[in-house]
Amino acid sequence: MHIYITRNGTQMGPFGQDQVMGMLSGGLVASTDLAWCQGVADWQPLHTLLGLPPPPPVVAASSVTTASTVSTTPPSTAAQPTSPTGVGGWLTFFCVGLTILGPLVVLGSIANTWSEAKPAFVSFPAIKAAIIWESAGSIVLLIYGFIVGCIVWSGSPQGRTIARRYLLIRFFGFVGIEVFALFLLRDIPASAFSEVVLQMVIAIAQNAIAFLIWWFYFKKSKRVSNTYGEG
Repeated sequence: MHIYITRNGTQMGPFGQDQVMGMLSGGLVASTDLAWCQGVADWQPLHTLLGLPPPPPVVAASSVTTASTVSTTPPSTAAQPTSPTGVGGWLTFFCVGLTILGPLVVLGSIANTWSEAKPAFVSFPAIKAAIIWESAGSIVLLIYGFIVGCIVWSGSPQGRTIARRYLLIRFFGFVGIEVFALFLLRDIPASAFSEVVLQMVIAIAQNAIAFLIWWFYFKKSKRVSNTYGEG
């Protein structure tokens, strides 16, 4: 729950529910301050939004209890927070990439690599071993990515943490797969080995760039913060 609070004419937020409870305890906000969160039509007292008991009535000097009147006028559309939230924009692209585009590209690449390298299997068995290793590793990462994509797409509160953990595991897993494949190919002709090394360096560099882009997206994106909370 991402809560916005209006206090003394100033809108603050968003805050998590635990943050708001701490602010209430510390006297930084009052339970009568107006608050709003996604799914609520109008601004309402903070204690109502959080399901807390109302504050005790104010007692005047004459010992006559008076009740303050809370305006029931719906807030204007402009007053409500407009920060993006939910799975959309680049976040949708990330999820679609993991669950749909990624599997299609990876499986197609595996099939194409196997078809092109198959004639060399008899002369260079190491090539077959390396391709089997790379294919198996790619499929494991593919399945992991598919699961992560589904979790992030569902809007799970842990989506941001899970996505960033996936980015780390996927990048270093990819590097590990490629390095071991290179080890398996150590006995192929030097010219072919040099070409493999070059292709591997390019692939790792491309993956490093993608890793950094998505890592900072999940770290800095306002949509991600609004959807999954600060993390």
